[in-house]
This record gives sequence, structure tokens and C-alpha cells, in this order.
Amino acid sequence: MAISTLQQAALGSSGDFQAQVAAVVLKESLYKNETMTGLTQSDRDVLARVIQNPNGYGFTRTIIADVNWAVTYDTWASDPEAQNSRISEGVNQFYGLLTGFNPAPPPGP
Repeated sequence: MAISTLQQAALGSSGDFQAQVAAVVLKESLYKNETMTGLTQSDRDVLARVIQNPNGYGFTRTIIADVNWAVTYDTWASDPEAQNSRISEGVNQFYGLLTGFNPAPPPGP
């Protein structure tokens, strides 16, 4: 069940929550850049843009609007670090859609 509009607004307007989401996006982008093999220059360009501007891709809005997002502002504010895994799940779920990062799968055997 999705959280209420008021809870979405509270999380969406929280600078600290946005910074936490951006930090997860940045971490995920750096991880992809350093560990994925076979990336084209286009893939690397997308990752570079995300690394430079992790807030510019709408992750916060998208994550909190997801019907599976059930973390309220109060729950998050009582222990932000405990929500890193939930935020990371949301980031990973929407990463390709929001950033356009869709590398080709490695060639088959």
C-alpha cells in the first residue's frame, strides 16, 4: 500500500531524504561504472551524467510514489540509516528507466 499524499510530500520536501537518495544513486552509479564489463562509450556517458547530477533524475519522486513504498516520513526520520536498503531497492528498481542506462547483455555462450 502506498503512503498518503501528505507523507509523500513530507519525504519529497525533505532535503535530508533527497540527499540520502542522491547518495545511493551516486554509489550505485560508481559501482556500475567500476564493475560492469562491456560498457559502451554511450553507457559510460550516461553514468558520468548521473554521477555529476544524481538529483536530476527524479528518483525521490518516483520511489515515494511507488505503490510498494511504505516507509513514512516518521519512520524514515526516526532512523534514516536503517532505510538505506529500502532506498537502494527503489533506486535499483527504477535506475534504467530514469537514467536511460540499459547496457546490452553480455554475449551468450
